[in-house]
Amino acid sequence: QIEHIKNVIEYHTVHESILNYDELRLLLKEMSVPLAERKRSPVPGESVLTEARPAEKEEELPAMVLVADSSYAPKEREVSRSNYPQSIADIKLDLYTSEVVRYQASLPYETVYVESSEHYTTMADVTTPGATGLSQVEAKVYYVNGKEAKREILQEKIEKKPTNRVISIGNKVLPEDLGLSGAGSFIVPRVGTVSSFFEVREDGAHKGWDIPGDEGTNIYASASGKVIVAIGPDGAMIAGEKTASQYTGYGYCIVIEHPGGFWTLYAHCSKLDVTLGQEVRQGEKIGEIGNTGASEGFHVHFEIMLNGVKVDPALYLYAGTKTIYD
Repeated sequence: QIEHIKNVIEYHTVHESILNYDELRLLLKEMSVPLAERKRSPVPGESVLTEARPAEKEEELPAMVLVADSSYAPKEREVSRSNYPQSIADIKLDLYTSEVVRYQASLPYETVYVESSEHYTTMADVTTPGATGLSQVEAKVYYVNGKEAKREILQEKIEKKPTNRVISIGNKVLPEDLGLSGAGSFIVPRVGTVSSFFEVREDGAHKGWDIPGDEGTNIYASASGKVIVAIGPDGAMIAGEKTASQYTGYGYCIVIEHPGGFWTLYAHCSKLDVTLGQEVRQGEKIGEIGNTGASEGFHVHFEIMLNGVKVDPALYLYAGTKTIYD
């Protein structure tokens, strides 16, 4: 039997990969696979691993040996080995492992839209900021060759529920323009308390109104017109002879030209929602409040100009109120 095994070894292995028979015996012991896991019938001419009698003496067969097929005839036919490993180095093994892990996971919030009869259809405000939640998770993670292949959640405990982001959308139809004949033709770009009016201050003349608001709060067009200045994250877009240097300190800003020689300016924006040359309607969202340029807090600086001269917005706002939003 020993001589027969040596013939099989000589025929089915690359000589350079096997140094001696004792070394092969040791390697086979380390690679032994229980017989119950190898039920495939051998292909004629193929060597298979099978279980032999327990060894009683050192010279007897090892626990697992190579046994040739009964039809094996090494000198009469050639056996193709192209589909089998040519050496031990060619054998590819996958390592399957798993572990139980515990970690914190964030729970995303959803955005909910609510209609409001208090605003026009062009208006949308964030009434409730969204906040992510938190949960404690226990999971079993399965790996193949050190890379995660599957994750099974065993249990999850929510410690903090997420708070949905609520956006109020107006459903009132925007009325026709109030007219651009002078007094009473404009609306304020943002509902809120004016923190600084048109006046001469210690740091110089303040030729407009400052209306504070949270970052990202909507800014609306005071009257219908055409965008002639749009200075924002994408650069400066200016119609006519003016240049960006003439708007130094305003940060991201918008200027709209209206009939009758009127212009309106909206400064310190965080975002612009209009582009140069765009036609906008009174009450339409044009940008969001920010703190860009020479600004000391989140607000929109609002100006009205008549034939190039800055005028007090209070003289040209909608009669009887500072806004038509309500």
